[in-house]
Amino acid sequence: MTSFWRRICGGLSACALTASAWAGSATFFQDTMNPGDVFTWDMPLPAGGVLMAMSTPLNGGVPDTMLGAFDPDDNLLAFNDDDGGDSNASLELASAIRMLAPAQGTFSLRLTGYDDFGFSGAHSESGPFAMTFGTVPASPGGDFADSAGNGSPASADALGISGGQAAIARNSFGTAGGDVDFYAVFLHAGETLNAMTAALEDPNFLLPDTVMGVFDTDGATQLVVNDDGGTHDPDGGDVTDYSSVVRFVAPADGIYYLAVTGYGDFDFVGDHSEVGDYGLMVSIVPEPASLALLLLGAGTLAWTMRRP
Repeated sequence: MTSFWRRICGGLSACALTASAWAGSATFFQDTMNPGDVFTWDMPLPAGGVLMAMSTPLNGGVPDTMLGAFDPDDNLLAFNDDDGGDSNASLELASAIRMLAPAQGTFSLRLTGYDDFGFSGAHSESGPFAMTFGTVPASPGGDFADSAGNGSPASADALGISGGQAAIARNSFGTAGGDVDFYAVFLHAGETLNAMTAALEDPNFLLPDTVMGVFDTDGATQLVVNDDGGTHDPDGGDVTDYSSVVRFVAPADGIYYLAVTGYGDFDFVGDHSEVGDYGLMVSIVPEPASLALLLLGAGTLAWTMRRP
């Protein structure tokens, strides 16, 4: 859960992030978007490194966000407006992208408002938002476990995060098919669980084809489910990956269950043949009262924002 990123910039320039030995890490960030704002994070990646990023509007569905990832020559590699992840209706204008680094270099992740397709600040969106972004570990493992026996809520692995934290791991369906991975997380009423997968066995994030869901505190009632959400496509975000995105606002305090399975297994019982590694990134947005306190200090993070 502790980020391996190191902030090395100041002022209102882009924020440069240095990865510590390409260990894989995730970052949670929240701030308020004003008209014309473009938020930029610069980060070094090795060839084959995988970046995952998702936004979460926090003011009744606004701001309407757009995400882009750019190569060292400022070419757009991945773009998304509305990610199509299963979530509360108030979060349907959120965005999610995945990017495979074609070569070693410093890449740029940018967040802007609709309809600033040039990422120049030409938008009028405003309101508080959260960002979760990270790099998938190069080998199996990460911030939380993927135990061999975590195929039910009763044997779920703990995500081990709380409000304002993020985590990422490289987990696997193995080689035989039929694997289902359950993860337990405690949420306070009003907190938002963000989660996305990245199918790592294909450069276009198509294999393994994941399905992700959230189950209630009883471990049996399915609350949300998503098959395909987010994209790696640079041309308007029209090509959806076979990876998944969910956002879930907890109605009450309790332990909820996040589950990842393969395509076709919408009952999460192992009825699928998907195999191989997937990345899983998660974060928790604090409930509104706590978030308001955090946003009061957001000015100290203003150096992560580039204004045109």
